[in-house]
This record gives sequence, C-alpha cells and structure tokens, in this order.
Amino acid sequence: MTASADRRRRSAMAGAALSFSLVLVAVGLTFVGATTIANSTEGVVVQGDVRPVILLPQTDNAALAVVDDDNRLTALIVATLLPGGEGGSIVTIPIDADASVGLGNERRPLTGVLDPADPDGFFEAVEGTLAIALQFGEIVGADRLAQLIEPVTPVSVGLPFVPASTQPVDAEEVDPEPATTESGSAGTDSAEDPDASDAAKLSKATTAEVARDELADLLQSSDFDVAAAVGVLRSTPLPGTNADRQTNTVAMWSAFAAATPVDAAGDVPVDELAMPVATIDDVFTRLWRGPVQVRDLAVVSAQSSTDGNETDVSVLDRFDSLLVFAQISPARVSKPNVGLVFRIEVPITDAQLTVESSPFVDRSDVARSALGQLLFLQVNVASVDVAPNPEGAPIKTRVEVADENGDVTLALLAARTADAKKGTDIIVLEVGEVLAIAGYFVVCSASNPRLVRSIADDIERAIKQELGRPPMRQEGRAEQQWILIDYGDVIVHVFHEDQREFYEIERLYLDVPRIDWAV
Repeated sequence: MTASADRRRRSAMAGAALSFSLVLVAVGLTFVGATTIANSTEGVVVQGDVRPVILLPQTDNAALAVVDDDNRLTALIVATLLPGGEGGSIVTIPIDADASVGLGNERRPLTGVLDPADPDGFFEAVEGTLAIALQFGEIVGADRLAQLIEPVTPVSVGLPFVPASTQPVDAEEVDPEPATTESGSAGTDSAEDPDASDAAKLSKATTAEVARDELADLLQSSDFDVAAAVGVLRSTPLPGTNADRQTNTVAMWSAFAAATPVDAAGDVPVDELAMPVATIDDVFTRLWRGPVQVRDLAVVSAQSSTDGNETDVSVLDRFDSLLVFAQISPARVSKPNVGLVFRIEVPITDAQLTVESSPFVDRSDVARSALGQLLFLQVNVASVDVAPNPEGAPIKTRVEVADENGDVTLALLAARTADAKKGTDIIVLEVGEVLAIAGYFVVCSASNPRLVRSIADDIERAIKQELGRPPMRQEGRAEQQWILIDYGDVIVHVFHEDQREFYEIERLYLDVPRIDWAV
C-alpha cells in the first residue's frame, strides 16, 4: 500500500461504511480489503485479532499473439494457470481491441500496434488494454503455435463462421482500395498509385477472393489436426470479418480446453529454487495438464480507428475485463489508484439472488455492479469471488478493513535476508508517493558478481518460503551486475558495488521516506 497511514485509516473507515450500505442493496455482497477482513452477523463486531488473512495467489500467465505469414495479428489470448499450477483459464481478446481502452479521442486497434521487431512494446500495450501485468508474452508463427497446442490436438469442432465465397468481378466493379495489411506489408506499387491499371486492381481483388475461398474450404471441416488448427488461428484477416473471426478463435480454443486434462509423463522441470522454469512452454505444459475454461471479453461498442486505416476498433467493456482477471489472476491486476485495494465477495445463494426486489441476474451481475460503484469512487479492485456460500450471506455484515502491511513485510524480509547474506549499504525506500509502478524499493550492494547472484537467490527463496510469493519477473541474472526482482508493489535491486556507485539509484529518491529495516 502506497498511501500514508492517515489516508489509509480514513479510507478504511470510508470503505467499511461503503461496504455496509452496499451489502443491504446486494443481499449479502461484501467488500473486503485485499489483506484482512472480519465479518459478523446482525451487526455484532468480532472481538480480538481473529481476522483471517487473505493472500492473493501469484498465478502464472502468458500472452500469445498469433500472426500470419505477413506478420498480421490473427489471434490473441492470455493463458493463466490455476494457483495449484495445473489447468487454468484462456481469455480470448479481440485482435481489434482498442489500445486506448476507450479513453480520450484516439482509437487504435491492437492490430495497428503490433510490431514483430518490438514485442515488448506490443505486450506493454496489451497490459495497458487489459489492466493486468503479464509474466510472459510471445509473438508466434505456424511452427511455434503448433508446438504449443500439439498436446491438445486433434480436435473436433464446428466453427460458427465460414466466409461466403465470392464470384469473379469485372474490372470496372473492383473496389479502388486494394486488399493490403494495415502495415502495408502485402502492398505493391499499385496499392498507393491512383493511376494503377484495372488489371492490377483485378489481380488484387482476385487474390483476396482466392484467400477467402481457401479459408472457406478449411473452415468447412469439423476435424482439425494440429496443422489445420494452426491454419484456422492464422487465417488471413478479411475486411469486415474480425468480429465473426473472433467467434472461430473462441470456438477453437474452447475445443482445446475441452481436450484437457492431458496425461503427460514426468514433471515440469524446476530450477534450483524449486520453482517452475521461467518459460512460456512451461505455462502451456502445465495449462494442458488440468481443467481449462475459456472466457471471451465483452465489447461495449465498435468504433472507427483514428490511425488513418479506417478499420473498426472494438472498445472492451472495462468492467467485464476487470471482473474476469480479478477472478483468475488477482495478484496481477493493475492498481492505478491511490488508496485501498478491495476484494469483492458474492457469497449469496440462488434463493437470495431471486428475491422479488433483486435487480440482479446472477452473482457476476452483482459483482459487476459493485465494480462500477467502487471504480467510480476511484479505489482499486484486485480480487473477485463469486462462489456461493451454502449458508448464504448474512442479513447484515460489518466489514473491518485493516492496513495492508504485506508489502512492508516483504520489503523488510528482503532487506534482512540481504544483510544475513553479507549484503552492504542496504536501504528500504517508500517510493509510492512519487512512483506509480511500486510502493517500495529495497536496494543493496555486493562485492562480487557471485555474491550478487547468491543474495538474489536467498531473497527469492526466503520470500517464497515465508510468504509464498514468487516474483512476477526478474532481470539481470545472467550478467550478475544488477539483478532486479519484481514483486509488484515491492522491487528489489541487488547491485554489484561498481554498478551501485555508477547508477546512484538512491539519489533519485532523496526526499522519500526510508524505513528502518533493522528494527
């Protein structure tokens, strides 16, 4: 938590009052802080320190961007593992999703953001679009896609969208706008020459027509081996068909999910810290070994892009996106607002849901309504649980929200572990007031590269063993000069002494509070 103690106390009181009022409206919906909660019935406050701690699971995830032979985006998903490490969820994202999330006046589809030469930039745009942190991201072609989906193929599926075959056209009837990619990679001189011959335009139209016919032949099948499945997911985008093609993408990934769990001999390799090897292959190996569900994100509206391509842009439903990811990967949901982080629980039964005065269709509808009200108040929602409680929700609920000290605990543990490993010049900086990406920096030095790696290993091991939290990402292990370990709101920097002196990272934050980690 990055807010000051006074602000946290005020927010806690406001959050408790808000929770109580909305509980009555939603027949038992409760809002709780992301770390601690105490519930009681009939308004009687629970006495003593008996509040259970809620630890948000650090679920592994990976984004997969599928491209065709011209490097045009044809499919996009985020795969997230269950906390147990096997099985999980696949969220399908429209390839024309608006990278601006409907904010401001600009509309630019993810298809226009994709640059195979800059995958990091593309996946940063995906993170911003979905408001989540990605652990892995990869742009894949035919061979790589086949490798990842091979364990769940062949599959049998009826695809809902088959483009209609078109008839040959006369040269006079050819659309003056040729079929090109948004990046122009498939274009020719005639694509930009207004005086290009009718024959050249007819050739372009015929090429698009052949592509449509070939795709129609492929999609009319019901049994797909790995090569055919790859062909569907990499099918060349056709004008005006993105929404229809998305239904095929959802159907194909749903067929893969239906083929799970896949029996596989042996265990996924682990590294020296007994953690899964940090590759996207491990994510998909573990994904297929358990039950998998597929979710498609809702779209609010289709608008025209403002990037000059005159293509449609799908504006995602922000509430639906947050509702999905707050259920499957709460620890990776972005928390852009200063203040408390909330968890929404909807333990109401079907009987409570169907009371005469209830305006809600299901528990997800209740959670969605709560999301809207909380986001309007500019607080953060990181976790959603819509599982019913057999006993239902209490008639009245009092919610107590405590300070979220988990991040401070992690930062102090990292500092003390570094000290025990002979790290030097150890400081803990509270940077949340001046830096949006983190609440705390832990900075330490080591006298040689081997010690840099050893300190980083010990910190990672201690935090995993005592707090159950693996890092979201790491950088610099190979060089052993500056290892960065990212735990979300806490970032640990282990420097070689020379690199620490060169970068002087603490000089950038002279005015932020320092925490006495030795106490």
